[in-house]
Amino acid sequence: MRPRDAIVAGIRRVIRHHAVASTALYLLGIVAAALYPALARRTFIDENAFLVAQTIVGFDRGDARDALGHYAAALGAARRTGDIDERSDALRGWLEGELDALGMERYRQDFDLDHEWISDDAHPSRSNNATREGTNVHTIARAARGSGREGIVLATPIGARGATPEADAASLALGLVAMRRISSSPWLAKDVAWVVPDARWGPGAVAGADAWLREYHAPTALTPFGRIGAIQQAYVLETPHGPAADVATLRVEGFNGALPNQDLLNAPTQLARLAGFNKVGVFTNVDANAGKLRGVWGIVERGLRAAGLGAKGTRYVSDLSRVSRFMGALAAGTPTGAHASFKSYAVDAVTVRATSSGDGSGSTVGEAAFLRLGTFVESGVRCSNNLLEMLHHSMFYYVMVDDDRFLSIAEYVAPCGLVLVSSLVTAVAIAVIGTKPPNESKKSVKPKKTKRPGDVSLNDDEETVDLNRDDDVARVLVHDWSSALAIALTAHVAGYATYLVSSRTKSTVWTLAAAYSGAFVTLSAALKLYRASHVAAADVDVQKGTMEPTWAAVKVIALSVQVASLGALTFFNFALALPCAAALAPLQLLAHGRYETAPGHNNRRVIGGVEVRALTRAAFTLVAAPLCAVLTVAAAAGTAAATSLGDLSSRHARWGGRNHLLPLVWCVLWPGVVMAACVHLGGVRPREEGKKRR
Repeated sequence: MRPRDAIVAGIRRVIRHHAVASTALYLLGIVAAALYPALARRTFIDENAFLVAQTIVGFDRGDARDALGHYAAALGAARRTGDIDERSDALRGWLEGELDALGMERYRQDFDLDHEWISDDAHPSRSNNATREGTNVHTIARAARGSGREGIVLATPIGARGATPEADAASLALGLVAMRRISSSPWLAKDVAWVVPDARWGPGAVAGADAWLREYHAPTALTPFGRIGAIQQAYVLETPHGPAADVATLRVEGFNGALPNQDLLNAPTQLARLAGFNKVGVFTNVDANAGKLRGVWGIVERGLRAAGLGAKGTRYVSDLSRVSRFMGALAAGTPTGAHASFKSYAVDAVTVRATSSGDGSGSTVGEAAFLRLGTFVESGVRCSNNLLEMLHHSMFYYVMVDDDRFLSIAEYVAPCGLVLVSSLVTAVAIAVIGTKPPNESKKSVKPKKTKRPGDVSLNDDEETVDLNRDDDVARVLVHDWSSALAIALTAHVAGYATYLVSSRTKSTVWTLAAAYSGAFVTLSAALKLYRASHVAAADVDVQKGTMEPTWAAVKVIALSVQVASLGALTFFNFALALPCAAALAPLQLLAHGRYETAPGHNNRRVIGGVEVRALTRAAFTLVAAPLCAVLTVAAAAGTAAATSLGDLSSRHARWGGRNHLLPLVWCVLWPGVVMAACVHLGGVRPREEGKKRR
């Protein structure tokens, strides 16, 4: 057999046994995802020009003492008032005075919020009638030997929700002394901008950073606004515990799972360790945001111990738990710091939170903390100063297993691909060979057949097709694509309508009412089209073609839309695509309508021409399956399931519609579920036929 014939024959067997093949591919994808820890690689700095640990740091104890003095002065200015707005204004005024004293150029930006940030994340002292205006301040250290075409940004937000005066004062004192040291350094080849974003609105300082970047790239005011050319990298530093430097937590999650180049994660991790931080990485707070499912990992761990795996089992469970936590943060699509604003402008950025150890023993505070923080800041700026081009060597798509190991796209994309291919195989099989009831999956072998050389087709059945018979050669499948497309369009239009309702209200009741109203309209339209196609099928010449039920075409379209949409999502937010595909694929693969030749179907109970079993399956698909998904997600996120839809709408509004999770749920996933329910209702009988059989 020629290689081409062997390949086509293999594909033909896969299509003929598509149910087994799809099941095997799906299970293989789930197992492959569970093996993520075994595929992890060690992290490394791919960009040699960073020159990590190959330079001398100029920030010394004298600078640390100066920072401690500035900290005391800033703290005094902040404590003159107890109001959060007045405190932030007082700190900015103090900073501008210090910058003027140093002779550094400074700029102030007053901005209006681009959307309603004053919501659930607003500071408790603020009301809905509070001002929607903010203020950013920035200064620039010019490189004497630089061209001014490239620059680096250091950002220290102040005024964040729950921030103490000590936290804001420490950030300003550190930035002030670090910029004084950097501006006088002989190695400086790029301009450095120190930005103090207003963090009084929304999570982190995203609102202030967004406003600063908008003005930087698209000027709207005539007031002076200093620039540093094309921004290459950005470092955001937060000191929520004031002058304390025991733990450095790195945050990289941007909007909708966007990540910076991995070198900008690995390099700061190494620099923080060299600076003396006791604990560094993205998993320093391993117990935070674990949700109600954290006990599941303990159960798995005990099971592995009982199986005799011991330490290996414990390590495996810990790795899998961290992978799920990292992927969960990416799937949520919400940024974890002001670095996300820079990533929206194609600037690699990272947020570093310097905190105390928490146990109160041996904490690095005061002058020693400023020395450690200043060393880290100068080292990071100098590493970026050494670069001659944009970061491009390392990974932009990765999943962290722990602080020193990761999965690249080459390792993590395979499971999602297998799950999607399982749906694609079934879609192709139904389109090519049609549907077969269980009792017709195997037919008796016919007399000896005649094969013409070179005749290879995907829908040939080598056990049943006799090429000498003209009727078998001429017989073709007839799909009712127009009705199926109409059903799919109705489902997606109804889903989009639900999205519009959900994006404008936080009410779970209204959202559910819109969702199930749209589902009812879609199901009603599907039943009418099924009855019409049942009558039209009688006009098909049985000698020339086989009329497939309309639900078969609906299933093909549903699976195709799933593969196309979630396949595209894989390359933008893989962490979100994998659980969506793993949940939606089984619902659509298991969906099936009534087989006309299935044994005993005449004796089954029907309501309105629809079998009770079909109604039960459709109800499970529309109600029970989404409910299980909501309960699982709520348990993983540690939120209340009853308000989960309202929380999703609030998050979408809070981020100005930039989060893709809400449109994905209502414009992709929910229409897929509704179409699966429509498939279950397929094969209905005309009302007259149903009355006769009853």
